[in-house]
Amino acid sequence: MLIIFPATIVLASFSLLLLSKLSFSLGLVDKPSQRKRHEGEVPLIGGISFFFTLSFLCTVIPNLIPNHEMYLIGGLILTLLGAVDDRFDIRASTRIVMLIALSVWLVSAQNISLVNLGDLWGYGNVSVESWDVLFTMIALIGAVTAFNMVDGVDGLLGMLASITLLSLSVLFFIQGESRLAVFCLVCVCALVPFLMCNLSKGSSLVMKIFMGDSGSTLLGFTIVWMFIHGSQVGLAGLTQVAVKPVIVLWLIAVPLMDMGWVVLRRVLKGKSPFKADRLHLHHICMRLGLSSTQTLIVLSSIAILLAAFGVWAQTLNVKESWMMWGFLSLFVTYCALMHTLKVMIKRRVFRPKRKTCTTPISV
Repeated sequence: MLIIFPATIVLASFSLLLLSKLSFSLGLVDKPSQRKRHEGEVPLIGGISFFFTLSFLCTVIPNLIPNHEMYLIGGLILTLLGAVDDRFDIRASTRIVMLIALSVWLVSAQNISLVNLGDLWGYGNVSVESWDVLFTMIALIGAVTAFNMVDGVDGLLGMLASITLLSLSVLFFIQGESRLAVFCLVCVCALVPFLMCNLSKGSSLVMKIFMGDSGSTLLGFTIVWMFIHGSQVGLAGLTQVAVKPVIVLWLIAVPLMDMGWVVLRRVLKGKSPFKADRLHLHHICMRLGLSSTQTLIVLSSIAILLAAFGVWAQTLNVKESWMMWGFLSLFVTYCALMHTLKVMIKRRVFRPKRKTCTTPISV
């Protein structure tokens, strides 16, 4: 176990180096445009490297993750889908259809589903066994979309995903689920070389690399996979709930609330929920005058605080209904704050110097 972490970093670094050479010939590069403000062509191979690293490790160590064959099949489908999207910019509806099909397959054919939601309202456990396909579908589409939408500032996607995975690993270790905990840490190690490249300015030593839609899709899928296997008793030999479903809301609070606010605002205005704009949380921060680095630090700090609160609450066995109402209150407050800031920016209350972000605009 002590060898697997440095080995993962080395393997991820090697795959990034190899794939970055191939990215230009394959056309998997992000080019500057009106929507994408960065210098030069940047390889979009972070997600492919992440999948290559995990698939190699899961092949060598089959018991590294529960149902590893199904994870690799699902991960391969979504990584290829994301890579095609990066290369040809496919419709959002096509991605949603693929996620729906994957959810149906996992539940119907493999019995990997979200059934027990915990004691959300204080009246006993909420079981959605008759609606397991729908709720598994919502969890998968929600996580994938949330992490895709936050990929708008260098390092932000990788940092938020790492915070969630580290928090899950802590909860798994506390509950004695060391296998799940180790896999989460392996995922974080696989993200370390990418973060170094993503945060670099691009030089002869370290090439700048973006995660791409393949990466945000695979990260969302991986987090949902760990959430389902850690919260559903009986799945993959789990004898007790290692992470309560409501706690996961706190572990992914920043991307989840950002997605919820953006989708809600677009729907209320009669627009497609997947129509790109510049009103995500990271865009608002930069329009308030923060640099991309300051935005990364602020949002990562908020994510750490909220995730730590979630871990603390489960450790002290705080009532799930309290955590649910607390999260809903937090989300309402967040929406009100974002609306206020949007109005103030529109009225030019803030006049920050123009900033540029190097990562593509979020969907």
